[in-house]
Amino acid sequence: MSRIPLRKYIQEIEILIENGNLDEAHQHCIYILQTFPKNIAVYRLLGKILMEKGSYEDSAFVFNKVLEV
Repeated sequence: MSRIPLRKYIQEIEILIENGNLDEAHQHCIYILQTFPKNIAVYRLLGKILMEKGSYEDSAFVFNKVLEV
């Protein structure tokens, strides 16, 4: 398995979101949060993904987590 800096990984997830690959981006966010459960940037991306999918309640929950930190 290749290694990639976390910042670069997050940038690639942002590109996935921009290209409409929301399911794939969602899976990557969950994968990162398993290792880095307090990463605010990933929670922000996850909230954005959920909002674009129409899961507004879940998105609000995630954004509230961001605000708590």
